[in-house]
Amino acid sequence: MANLAAPQVARSIITAKGGPSQLNKYRVIMPSLFIGGDAISMDVLCRGVSLPGRTNNVINRQTNFKMIEMPAGYENTPFDLQFTETNDHTVNHYFNTWMNSITDPETYEVAWRDDIVKDIIVMSNDGNDIPNYVCRIKNAFPKFKNPIELSDTSSSPVMEVRVQFAYEDFEIIDNVGISGISDLVRSVKAGRIMIPSNLARQATQRLGGFL
Repeated sequence: MANLAAPQVARSIITAKGGPSQLNKYRVIMPSLFIGGDAISMDVLCRGVSLPGRTNNVINRQTNFKMIEMPAGYENTPFDLQFTETNDHTVNHYFNTWMNSITDPETYEVAWRDDIVKDIIVMSNDGNDIPNYVCRIKNAFPKFKNPIELSDTSSSPVMEVRVQFAYEDFEIIDNVGISGISDLVRSVKAGRIMIPSNLARQATQRLGGFL
């Protein structure tokens, strides 16, 4: 016999915890490479990001007559970002600058790792655009920027840039640290006016034919 109270219990638990988390409420705080508002632009233009996952590696171990799996370290999943490109190629300019600082396109010299890695902050927000889950991508650098195919038969007129990063590790910042991240977000704004990134992002998507 079905438990008729289960839906009500589930609904009450979700309501008590502030409702379901929404996929389109997020922020990405990119490192600032130039003097100006490049970090703000990259936040607004970011159309997609995946919170990184983790896989525990295992080895087999024989115990008596039974084979069991033992933990043997872990691997992090790839970290990708997708961006809407603008007519002045803000996104390409940003990542070309970063990637050229890693390997000089004229001398082919490779920079020291400590000189080119940077942290990236990814935040899942609640309905009021207040961070409720904050992830710091530690010591990241771009390793792949997708080629962009220009075509008059494309199903979408909007250019997108996808970048995959190498990174050392990630950490989830607890509730105590979230207030500090909020201070960081408040400092990354133009004219002391904060525009929730999800609203600005939706505006850029609606202007797809204009970009």
